[in-house]
Formats: sequence, C-alpha cells, structure tokens
Amino acid sequence: MLPRIGAVRLKEKPVCRKKSGSVRTYLPQGRILHATVSREADRWFVSVTVEEEVPDPAPPKGPAAGIDLGLNSFATKAEEGGGVTQIEAPKPLAKRLRLLQRRQRAHSRKERGSKNRQKSALRLARLHRKIRNIRLDFLHKLTAELVRLHPVIAIEDLNVAGMLKNDRLARHIADVGWGTFRALLEAKAKLRGVRLVKVNCFEPTSKTCSSCGYVLPELPLSVRAWTCPVCGAHHDRDENAAKNLLKFALAVGT
Repeated sequence: MLPRIGAVRLKEKPVCRKKSGSVRTYLPQGRILHATVSREADRWFVSVTVEEEVPDPAPPKGPAAGIDLGLNSFATKAEEGGGVTQIEAPKPLAKRLRLLQRRQRAHSRKERGSKNRQKSALRLARLHRKIRNIRLDFLHKLTAELVRLHPVIAIEDLNVAGMLKNDRLARHIADVGWGTFRALLEAKAKLRGVRLVKVNCFEPTSKTCSSCGYVLPELPLSVRAWTCPVCGAHHDRDENAAKNLLKFALAVGT
C-alpha cells in the first residue's frame, strides 16, 4: 500500500522449480524493503528495493578493451588483438533541438495558471522524457554489451562536471551522457566481475604515439589526426587514445 495511491500490484519474473518440471510459476521470492514513487510528465513510476543474494560472477573470457570517449563518435574501442571500433550514439537532444526550442517558446507565451499552459508544460515534459529515454536505452545496452564481452576495460577518468562548464562542449557531453555512461559501466562491471581501470585524465593518451611511445608537445583539440615524427605512424586522435588506454588494461590483466 502506498500513501495517497493505494494498492500497487507487483509481479516477479517466473521461476522454474524442479518439483514442477518445466512449468514456469510465479513464486514470491523477495521482501520489499522500501519503495520510491516518482512522476515523469503524465506517468507515475514505483521503484522498489528488495534484498537478493547475488553469486560472485565469473568474468567474461573475451579480450581486454580500451575505450576513449570522443566528440565525433560517442566512443572508440580498441580491443586486445588489434580490433578498433567506432561507437556511434543516437544524440536525441541534437535531433530534437529545434522541436524542443519551439515548444519552449510556445510554453513561455501561454498565460500563467491557464489550462493551455498546463497542456503545454505536459507536452514539453513528454519530449524531455523521450529524449532521456532514448539516451538511457542506448547507454544501458552499450554498457551491458561491454561487460559481457570484456573482462578488463580501461577508460579515461574524465572530470565530466568540469567539462560541462565549457560552453562549446557542454551540450554535446550532456546529450550523449558521458557521466551516465561511466556510472552505468561502473555498476555493471562490479556485478559481472569485470575489472574497470580508470586512467588519470592528465595522462597524454591522445598525443602519445601508440606505436613507439613518443609524446607530442602539443595537440590542440581541433587536430583530429597526426603523424609521429619519430616512427612515421599516422594516428587518428581517438583511435590512438583508445589503443593507449588498452595498454593500461593489459598492464592490469585479468
């Protein structure tokens, strides 16, 4: 029973019991410790906390990986064995920015306290919810796949809060959800027994040649590719950073 709401019926996933053979039955397994009620636009949600025994998981047996978050692509992943993958994000805010701005302007013109303003606020809240859900769906699926495939993952320990103060980067970082990505990856890595290596953000992963180790004195953010003056290797900025992050993952091992 929830105050002012009443009874809320919950249903667990089906549990298969040996005595009942292959019959999948609903048997209450958990005791609810507490519940949190929240509202998004015109929908209500209840989050319940239950106590559950979680066995120590065996980490996956795939290759180690280094992941560099970027501006052109969401991330670049370098795997043990030489594979490099560009990971693209949906960018829900950028695709709906004009629609969001139109609805915000329309909302500001409505008379305060009027029903039209309430309807406008609801439409605006629904759009914000849709943008957030698209972002979260992508991040949940991506982080779940990463911890399923890689026993060791190295990422740069970025100061996301500080980077959001940069007007040129803030909208992009908020749109793709760098901070949420890191939080989800940390939580899922812990559950799956995956080792997550956080590399200091001052480590020069982008301007260190992943082939010979030479470090460029300067590499402005606007420069997306460079050639090592020592060994002649040509590097994409993000791919090079991912390969250097992979070295940290390999140094830790499984």
